Amino acid sequence: MSQLSTSMTNKESKINVLFLDNSDGDREILLSLSKEILEQPWFTRMWTIQEVAMASPKAVYMCRGEAMMRWETFMQAMASKKLDPGVSSLASSAAQIFNRLRPLFESARASSRRPNLVSPQKLLRSFTPLREILNILVEVRAKLATDVRDKVFALHGIFKAFDARFPAPDYSKPARQVFFETAKAIIEQDESLHILYHVLSRSRMPDLPSWVPDWGDTEMIDGNPVFSFWSATRDSIHRPSFESGDSNILHTAGKIIDKISTSSTTLPRGNDRDSSDIKVFQDWLRCCQRISGNYTTGESIDEVFYKTLAQLPTKEGLDVYIPKSYREKLSVESYKEWVGVVKHGMEPSPTIQTANDTRSGASELTSSTSTTAPFVDGLAKIFNDTIREKLCEKLLFLTDTQYMGVAGDAIREGDVVALLSGLEMPMILRPTENGYTVVTWAYVHGIMEGEIWSGTDNLDHIKLL
Repeated sequence: MSQLSTSMTNKESKINVLFLDNSDGDREILLSLSKEILEQPWFTRMWTIQEVAMASPKAVYMCRGEAMMRWETFMQAMASKKLDPGVSSLASSAAQIFNRLRPLFESARASSRRPNLVSPQKLLRSFTPLREILNILVEVRAKLATDVRDKVFALHGIFKAFDARFPAPDYSKPARQVFFETAKAIIEQDESLHILYHVLSRSRMPDLPSWVPDWGDTEMIDGNPVFSFWSATRDSIHRPSFESGDSNILHTAGKIIDKISTSSTTLPRGNDRDSSDIKVFQDWLRCCQRISGNYTTGESIDEVFYKTLAQLPTKEGLDVYIPKSYREKLSVESYKEWVGVVKHGMEPSPTIQTANDTRSGASELTSSTSTTAPFVDGLAKIFNDTIREKLCEKLLFLTDTQYMGVAGDAIREGDVVALLSGLEMPMILRPTENGYTVVTWAYVHGIMEGEIWSGTDNLDHIKLL
């Protein structure tokens, strides 16, 4: 019933409570209340995740003053997308975490309806893969905790519900050991190396193994690639192993493909000036022009540059997972208008210009000259805005054998491109005296769909430190 007013009485006082639902009469009040609730510090705290996840949905209410609504009603307000932009990021975070933990709510609901038939834990184990543990850690990484070890310990009850074997909370252990043991447990139980997609962050602990995420560092970079679209190592299996004891070394198998020889300027985050974007992309274009002749796949450099920016999979059947509207924003027609703007006003490098003038089949990306500032509108702006969202804080690079790729700005010349058995995307590793350290994942055109993966015979032994 909409706006049902009731009284809750105890020995001390009588409280009037206004219950809200998602009916037409309550909707405006509900949205206003949701905004006020989202602005409370409760939503930034780590321990609140477990508080909500382990409770029955009927026992979780959001309250503000005399108004009250069930958690599910609150989440319906999130889904309406009618909250103002000031709380949109918090709303999105709340919705993502709720969706990731939805099985817990569903199991609790089933248990409340038929308590003698099923328990939340038993139902949960029947349909939730263990890799949800890693997904949950990623989703809640931005949450705050006074003690960074609580970024793991605060989820211990959820880990137990997933029947995951994790060390019990122990505050005598330093944060480095807690994060190390957590990463090792995830790799061993998930039997994958997906955790490597999440290691790059701005302020990592200096002594943490490179393959271990610093869950206390909320400034994660490039931590959520759409790896399911790619198959760089085809159907190979993960091969992680550890040395006995507390060794920091993670052993795996794969292939070192090539070494990074050239990189461009980074596309910065938070820039709202199209002209500044264009200057960065002009540098990316100059980087591309270093490739002589056609690309290693036989495609023109113009085509490869477009595909490296758009990163749309070509594998049959995957297009259904990419909204048509998104593909239209990244259409070839939009790219042609955009790259025309990028080339406008570029000063050609004498070396590159000479190469373009003398070789046959010169790149279509040869710059034009103009004294007017580039202006981005129409399809060109749509394309620019779409790739900016995907590529911010990334740069373009070339390898010794002239592969073209895009990766986070932590990479540097001398790093290597590697394919690790079982991982869907290439990894950038940094050679050291005793092995490699993990830098980040990358898109490298021409190897994303298994083009150069020759199987699991004669793989290199790779030590990650």
